[in-house]
This record gives sequence, structure tokens and C-alpha cells, in this order.
Amino acid sequence: MVSVEFKEKRSLDEGFWQDVEARTKGNLGQPCCTLSGISFGLITMPGDFAVVIHGEHECAACFHHVGPSVDQFYCVGLNEDDFTSGETRDKLRDCLEVVAKETKPDVIFVLGACPVEVIGDRFETTVEEISQATGIPMVSLHTSGLKVGSQAAMLDWMFETLASLPPVDREKMAWISSEKAFFMENHVQHMARLPPKEKTLNLIGLPEWRKGTIPEWYHVFSEVGLNVIGNLPYGANLDVWRSLQHASATFVADRRLYPKMFNVLEGFGQEIVEVPLPIGVKQTNGFYEIIGRHFGLEKEIKEAVAERKAKAVAELEKFSGRVNGIHMAMGLRMLNNYRADQLAYEGLGDVEAIKEMGFDLKLLVQGPPEDRFRARFEETFNQLGCTLPFDIFPEPWGISKRLKEGGYEAAYLADHCRNEAREANVPMVVSRELQPFYDGVRANLIRMGKTLEQVLDL
Repeated sequence: MVSVEFKEKRSLDEGFWQDVEARTKGNLGQPCCTLSGISFGLITMPGDFAVVIHGEHECAACFHHVGPSVDQFYCVGLNEDDFTSGETRDKLRDCLEVVAKETKPDVIFVLGACPVEVIGDRFETTVEEISQATGIPMVSLHTSGLKVGSQAAMLDWMFETLASLPPVDREKMAWISSEKAFFMENHVQHMARLPPKEKTLNLIGLPEWRKGTIPEWYHVFSEVGLNVIGNLPYGANLDVWRSLQHASATFVADRRLYPKMFNVLEGFGQEIVEVPLPIGVKQTNGFYEIIGRHFGLEKEIKEAVAERKAKAVAELEKFSGRVNGIHMAMGLRMLNNYRADQLAYEGLGDVEAIKEMGFDLKLLVQGPPEDRFRARFEETFNQLGCTLPFDIFPEPWGISKRLKEGGYEAAYLADHCRNEAREANVPMVVSRELQPFYDGVRANLIRMGKTLEQVLDL
């Protein structure tokens, strides 16, 4: 017979999880597993490091195994007996000692898994012991799928961890050189002369630049005497992360996302300055103007971008005149891809660029349709200065119906919505694949025109 006390406790427990679910549903960002998210971030980051998954072998299968550091991941290989007995220490020690001896990395990241968290394993004690014995810095992170948090919070945790690592000596800093090899092969090379700190900056959360080409920002900032450590997280190896404190300022798209990381950087005496996501003409204007004003180089940067800007404006005016109010749906809250640029401004970073192309835009938000959640979404949009109309749909497979009923002529959606868009006979552009800066405007217009040419009669 179930006791009254047990029923009361079960009721309290159920209420707790309902509250958690309500908070998760009401956030514009999708929740994520921190083990999967941080593993994904590290596997795509080059560098001399190792990652040890403290869990069972299946725990090492919860993320994409594609990236430059895929062969630097290891698993302790715990089993059911280890979890039920609570005896995980020896296997973790053996694994860390072997990895340290055989690979001798600059740092080892140890990531926990769900069963480890369930049994309350404080594995950081063992990790610290082995770190001291081997002399290799080791970082313990209690990741798991039990910590239902936002992708933004996960990225902030990972960025804070990387920014807190022992720094590269300034004299040995991995500065970005002017050679194309860095951008083409992802190698950071040393400069013969260290640039002054007051003319050095970090970029955080901007879109990834096209592979095999030198970013527009590199050309512009080099021309006016500014030096960029890197655009993080994209293209940044471990040494770049360990060089962050050698900048005087960090410029970020949506600084709300990374409070923990910025506590670390502000501790180095850096200024944190917010910039718009530089997609389209208007937001690229704002990006360069803010950085120019910060360094007292407004005139110089304006001159450096003049030709690029003029070409972009001319192309945009020609395109927008032909679009002239085509009705487009833009999907939000539909992805778990851990991309900083997609998370910026709750996924609204491309809105201004699409609007200036001439489209009549409406937001489609994947989420619960109840009034209380609609009110929370609306409040978030208003805080970000977005007054576009929006609709809510609960599941991805329901979006085709909304596209038909809404009379949309085009859609800007996550890649997995292709079938739904096809079913609705609405041409679709994959979200967050627009190119950044003035140099990206023409490419974006060409792509948009080719994808939508039948509907837009371009």
C-alpha cells in the first residue's frame, strides 16, 4: 500500500518536472544535452588536446563524430557493475594515465555522462590527482543529458572553460598571419612582430567565413592597423582560445549569451562591446561603425569599406525592387546545432537582411500554442525590438499546413523542413546560410534568386 507521505513526495516531484518543462517550452532556444553539445564543439576544434568521456561506450555515441579532433576522443568504458557498485575511480585513473602517457596533450577535458551524474560520482577529485601527478592540465566538466539547459548556456560554459585555460605567452602567441594558409588550412601562424595590445581585438559569434577564402574583416582591419586574434568559435584552434586575453576588446553578436565567458575576459581588463550580426547591408554598416568608433578609426574604416559597400547597396536595390513584398515565412526554434551565429538574438539575426531584400516577413515559431507561451515569446521579441507578426506550430511536420494556410510564397526554414516545404509547394531557403558582410550580399541575392526564381519571377 502506497503511503500518504510517498504520494505527497511524488506529487512534489511531478510538479518540479512540470515547472522545468514549462520553462523549457517557453524559451525560444531549444534545450540540449551538455555532453553532446560540448563534445560537438571540441571535436570541431583543432588543437593539441584530448577528451575523455567518463561513462559507458554508448555515451560516446551521442554526438557527430566528424571534425579535425575526432581521433583525440577516448572513453573510460564503464559498465553496469561499475555504476551499481559506485567503483569508477580505478577505470578513470587508468584511462587518464594512458592518455597522458601516450599522447602528452596540452590539456585533457574530462566530460561526465548521465549514469555518472545519477550515482553522484565526484570524479574531479581523481582528475585533479592525475593532473598533478602527470603535470598535464585537466578540466573536469559535469556534463550530461540530465542537465536540460539551453544551447546558449552550454556554449557559454564551454567558452568560459576554454577562455580560462592557462594562456599562451604573449611572445609565443598564435597570431593570425596574412598568409592564405591560415584561412585555407586552419593553421595559425606566428607573426614576425607582435602588434600592440590596444589595436588587438577578439570577434565572438559571427558567422563562419567561406572555406578557402580570406574574410572581409581581415582585409578591412588589416588596412586600418587592427589585428584580430580570431572569430570564435569558428576556425579557432586551442591556441587561439588561449590567446584571448591578449586583446584589448572583444566584439560579440548578442552579449547576453555569454555572461560567464565575459566575466573571465573582463577579469583580463577587456571591454566587451556588442555588435549586430553582420548579415546584409544595414547590419554590416552597424558592425563596422561600432568598431570604428571604439578605436577612433571611423573615417579610416569608412574609407576601407567604401567600394565594397557601394557594390552591395547597388545589388540590393536592384534585387529588392524586383521582390517587392513577396510573403515569406521564417522558422524559429527548430534546431539543435550549437551554432553561435544561429543562437544570436534568439535566431532573429537574419531578419533585417531578409527585410531589406524586399520580403514581407512573418515568423513561424516551433513551440507550444498555449496563450501563456505565446505571451512569453512575444515579450522576448519585443525586448529584441522585433515587432513582426508571428504564428506558433507545435511540431516540424505541421509546418506544411501552416505554409499552405498562410498563403506563403517563400520560406526560410531549417534544412530538415525540405519535405514539408515541398509538400506545401513553397520554395525554401535554408536558414542561417546567408553569407556575412558586404562581400556576402551579392552571393546571398544570387542564391535567393535562384532558389525562388519560379515564384519571384526573377
